[in-house]
Amino acid sequence: MRLSAKKCNLLGKRLDAERFCSWPKKVPYRILVLCVCQFRHPAGTFRRESKVAESDTMPRVRLLPAMATAKGSVHSMDNGNLSEVIILADSAYRGISGFVPGSRGSLMLDVVFVAMFVVVPVLAVSVYLVKYRRQYALHKKLQLATACVLLVAVLLFELDIRLNGWEERAGPSPYFDPAHKWSCPAGLSLIIHLSFAVPTLVLWVAVVTRALRNFSRPPAPGVHSRWHTRWGMIAAIGMLLTAVTGWIFYWLAFVAAK
Repeated sequence: MRLSAKKCNLLGKRLDAERFCSWPKKVPYRILVLCVCQFRHPAGTFRRESKVAESDTMPRVRLLPAMATAKGSVHSMDNGNLSEVIILADSAYRGISGFVPGSRGSLMLDVVFVAMFVVVPVLAVSVYLVKYRRQYALHKKLQLATACVLLVAVLLFELDIRLNGWEERAGPSPYFDPAHKWSCPAGLSLIIHLSFAVPTLVLWVAVVTRALRNFSRPPAPGVHSRWHTRWGMIAAIGMLLTAVTGWIFYWLAFVAAK
C-alpha cells in the first residue's frame, strides 16, 4: 500500500534538497526514488519515469547521493529535461505502523507505550488520594478506569503481536540479533519486562477483584484494608517497574538504529 509521496522539484538544474530533507532521520518505510523526465516531440510532450534508488529503511543521509544520481541521469536521456524527483514511501512491515516519531513500532505498541506515561501518574495520584486525603470513592473510580484501559490495551497489543510479531520491526536495531533472539539486549530486556508485567497483571486483577468483593459501597476502611494496602502497594510498584522496563525494551527494539 502506498502510504505517502513527496516531490522534489528542480530549480533550473539544481534539485531542491531542503524539502527532501524534511524526511525523518530514519525512515521506517521502503523508499523508492524516481526521476521524471519530459521529452518534447512534434506530437506532444511525453514523460518517462526512471528508478534511481530503492532501499528498506534508508537513512536520510544516504538518499542525498540518490538525488545526485537522479540529477546526473539527465545526461543519459536524449533531449530530456529532468522536471522532478518523486520519493515514494511504502510500509516495510506487516500490520499498521504507529504514530510515535522516529519509531518503527506498530500502532498498538505505540498505544501501550504512550498509555503507560498516563497510567503511572494516574496510579500515583490514586495512591496519594487514598493514603493522604482519604478519598476512597475517587480512588476506586481511578483504579477501575485504569484497569479497564490497560485490559483493553493489553488484549489488543497481544493480538497485534500474535498476528504481526515484533522481530521484523526490531530488525534495524543494533540491539537485536535474529540469530540470538532471547540473548541479545533487546530480547533480554523483553524477558525482564515480562518478568514484571505478567505477575503484576495477575496481582492487579486479584487486588481489584478482592476489593470489589470485600469493601462496602461506598468504599470505606474495613477488615480487608490491611491486605489491600499491602498487596495494592506491591501491585503499584510492579506497574512502575513494568512501565520502566517496557520503555527500555521499546527504545532498544523500535527506536535505536544502526
